[in-house]
Amino acid sequence: MEIEDRIANICKQYNLEGLGIFFLESMLPFRRIIGHIVVFSEPFLSIFFNNKILEDLYELFYNEQRYNKLYDMLKDNVEERKSD
Repeated sequence: MEIEDRIANICKQYNLEGLGIFFLESMLPFRRIIGHIVVFSEPFLSIFFNNKILEDLYELFYNEQRYNKLYDMLKDNVEERKSD
């Protein structure tokens, strides 16, 4: 399971899709900066998180397709919830 799927499932489980969309939209201009922060802080974060998770986060913020995929998944979850 990719990190986008895990994030979308957690947001759906706790009804945080709207907050996730807001977070992604507010970070859109800073995507690359966040990616650099993840790379810079990797030695410190690797104490608490698996390196695979950090690599996935780095890729999520650098790869526009993956970023948009997460955004679309959250948006679809909101629309699905509205239709219920």
